Amino acid sequence: MFDTGSPLMVLGGTSIPGLGFRFVYPPAGSKNGLPNPAGLDGLFKADWPPYYPSMVAAVDAVVAAKWGQGGLFTSAGVPVPFRQQQVLQDAIPVSPDKVIQMTKDLCNYIYTTYRRFPAQLDTMSMCMWFQAHHLETDYYDRFMQPGASYRG
Repeated sequence: MFDTGSPLMVLGGTSIPGLGFRFVYPPAGSKNGLPNPAGLDGLFKADWPPYYPSMVAAVDAVVAAKWGQGGLFTSAGVPVPFRQQQVLQDAIPVSPDKVIQMTKDLCNYIYTTYRRFPAQLDTMSMCMWFQAHHLETDYYDRFMQPGASYRG
């Protein structure tokens, strides 16, 4: 296990070339003066602006990715990496509309108050790196579909 050093530098939030992440810089006078990594354009993104017009839209996108058409926890006939898809679906209930609205309200409050999300932590963080010398291939063979594992 290795310490990553400065995630700000590694991800590319300084003048030192890093991994090329997009950073959102705080407005003057904000409560948190550090830039916040928001994503790596074209590969993956954080679920908040600048990639969504609002926190409400970001929460809707997360809900759709889980339970919408082709969502990870639906049986819409799309390929998923899990062998026992129905067991997973049965174990993860759909969030009630009331809970989704409360999530939208909380996320919107945090974003409008602090102009970032989450308020005090980076959206994407690198606490440590690992170097793998031996993969437990039985795990992938047991729980993942062919093609969804380390074997690509």
